[in-house]
Formats: sequence, structure tokens, C-alpha cells
Amino acid sequence: MNITILLRHSGIWVSNVNYEGYKVDGTVVGESISFMNLKALILAELEIGGVRKDIKIRYIVDENTCPLKIRNDMGVKLYLEVRRNEPGIGIDECGWTLISSCKKKFDVFKVRYFNNEHMCPMRDRILTKVQATVEFISGVTAPKLFNHKRIHTPQDVIEDIRAIYGNEISYQQTWRAKERALEMLKGKPSEGYEQMPRYIWMLNNMYPNSYIRMQKTENNQFMYLFITLRPLIRGFDYCRPVVVVDVAHLGGAYK
Repeated sequence: MNITILLRHSGIWVSNVNYEGYKVDGTVVGESISFMNLKALILAELEIGGVRKDIKIRYIVDENTCPLKIRNDMGVKLYLEVRRNEPGIGIDECGWTLISSCKKKFDVFKVRYFNNEHMCPMRDRILTKVQATVEFISGVTAPKLFNHKRIHTPQDVIEDIRAIYGNEISYQQTWRAKERALEMLKGKPSEGYEQMPRYIWMLNNMYPNSYIRMQKTENNQFMYLFITLRPLIRGFDYCRPVVVVDVAHLGGAYK
């Protein structure tokens, strides 16, 4: 079951119960969402970098009580239970109806009955029809890829979208979204090779008299990069005459 929520943000608390000058965004969450996933969802929805900024999540039960803070999973469950029990007309009770029929061998249809009166809230008509596009998924995934040591597989992304939004996405969508998120954070792999001469120039300035050589093909394609810094060269003066050469194989987009 999905639950629609409105996000009021970028405002000022003028009192314990009054929040003014805010902006409004909307989103949809699954009923089993965790606190960390809710926080990541809000950061992605508001396009806030989760590494440098933190947020405080509050909600108002009624106009006469102070807002309650959501600090953990139990706070999320309590909020969702309050939202689930709010009075109002749901989509199932809305009277909007369209009945039509199509004749054989024709590409047109005939409207037989149409009731254009909506009784459900506007947010229920819009926010419950979430489309998980590659751009949307990449925005949700990007904050979790800041730390390169953290392993976040496509299956983890599928489970995140299912837990946060209650939507099912394909493995292909997930793979493309993760690649898009990594491109947003680190740029394209080809752009990294374009920065190689600058990297070599900085190493030569930081470590003079080092041995740094980059080999390219006749077509100006990268082959290999050999780096021996001056401090390492000096260290060989105190070592036995045994040489071990290590190699780092390419594991990215270009092998």
C-alpha cells in the first residue's frame, strides 16, 4: 500500500505550531519504509546532498499541538499510522467514471457515459501514479554512492525503490539508473582520461625527479601509465637488489 505525503520545506517556524513561508513538494512512500530510506527519499526529492547537509523531519497532528519529530523507524511507523487513519474521501469512493466502447474494424471509440466530477483530493489523483524513470531512480540512488567503498548493487536499488515507493522496477532500469548516478557524481569515464595529462603534470610538480611515463598508440589511444615517485626511488638505495613490478589492470568502461 502506498501513502501520499506532502513535504513542506524551506520555511520558518514563527512559533511552536506555525510554519510559514514554506515550499511544498509531494511524494509517495510504501508503508514499510524505514527511517533511513525516508530520509534518503526526502534528500533526493529536494535535491539536497546527504553528505554535507542534515534535515529534521517533523509532522503536525493537529493545529493545537506542537509538531512531533521523526527520529527513528518507530517514529516513521507512528506517522504512517496517523496518515492512514486520517478522515477523507479516498480514490475508491470517487464518482469519476468513463464508460466507452469500440466498434470492430475501427480505431475510434464511442463514449457512452462520462461523470467528470471528482470527489477525491487532487494529491491522490496525481501522487499515486508514480512512474519510476531512469532519471528518477538515479536521483534516489546517487546519495548512496558518495562513498566509493560502499557496495550498492542493482538488487539493492530494486529493494530500495520497492521499500520507499512500493514500485517494481526492472534490472535493466536499475543498471542504467546506477550508471547515470555514477556519471552524475564522477563524470564520464572518457572525461577521466582527458584529465590524465593534468594529473601527470601535478605529480611532476609535487615530486620532482620522479619517473612518470604515459604510453599511447599511434591513434592517440591510452595504453599504460608508469609511475615511480622520487621518494620511492630513493628508498631503493637502502634495499636489496630485488625488483618486483606491480600492475593495476583497468576495470572500468575501457579495458
